[in-house]
Amino acid sequence: GRLGGDEFILVINHLDTNGDINRNMVSHIGKELVTLLSGPVYFNDKKLPISVSIGVRVFGLDETDVGSAIKDADIAMYRAKIAGKGRCVVFE
Repeated sequence: GRLGGDEFILVINHLDTNGDINRNMVSHIGKELVTLLSGPVYFNDKKLPISVSIGVRVFGLDETDVGSAIKDADIAMYRAKIAGKGRCVVFE
């Protein structure tokens, strides 16, 4: 879903309950999304460069504060941008 501007949210549920496996899995998914969504887009015969920065926050089964989790993912996204864009960073 779209959060606003050029920020979107993706929720992936039914992951394994092991936190390390989740972080590795969502990191892999994020990197795949960066690859799929990056690259030039052609519009009106013009080549437009596109870059994608993804911030990930694994949300545990015992957590209830969705707002804080979204803020954490946003922090991770800005860390990805600072690191050079075109990246996926998992919030730690």
